[in-house]
Amino acid sequence: MPDTAVGIGWEPGGVLGRWSCVKLLLALVLLGACGGAASGGPGATLPPEARNAPDRVVVEGRTYTLMVDLYRDLMPGPAPTPRRGVGGTIFLRADVASDAPQGMRAEKAWLINRAEVWETVPQPLQTFAADRLNHLSLSVRDGPIWDAGAKVDVVLQFTAAGRAYFIQRRGVQVVGALQRRLPITSATAESTTNAIPIQLNAGASPTASARKPKSGAPMPPT
Repeated sequence: MPDTAVGIGWEPGGVLGRWSCVKLLLALVLLGACGGAASGGPGATLPPEARNAPDRVVVEGRTYTLMVDLYRDLMPGPAPTPRRGVGGTIFLRADVASDAPQGMRAEKAWLINRAEVWETVPQPLQTFAADRLNHLSLSVRDGPIWDAGAKVDVVLQFTAAGRAYFIQRRGVQVVGALQRRLPITSATAESTTNAIPIQLNAGASPTASARKPKSGAPMPPT
């Protein structure tokens, strides 16, 4: 499958597309702030607990789900820059805002693309304040070279109160991130070149200067 990319400034799918761009930008900023070297590699085996992990788990009365965004940075770099692998953010989200259980921490994560398995130790994201909803905020970096558009299952192993848990998010699509300047055409005239477009209020009336006719033409009715 060829690489496909989402350009910053492109508007796929209207509001949902713009929200995806926002999340992608946030992931890129957070991952850039984290730094650190890659610590993952191909997984020789996948534990049965990881293969059969549920999509939600209950820990000390709280129900958790996994929220995942994956991307591949397709921005070309100076030679001989190697191709960049899959990275992203992983959030372990509680059903209600609360304090995290004592001793909760991430142990391992697996990215699964059909028969290929990539294992890593996810790193904590730098957050500006305590998050009472996402009890684990994590990043993965420099993963496998999988095509943008690939559907990936993500499994997280974590511990809490001395017990190990496995949780899974299935079918996460890898988004190709390519920051670029779009040419001004009729299709992109309403978008700025290096920003996410802002939708104007369709019910707003033009200003007096905008309604001013050119070359002595009559004023259009208001």
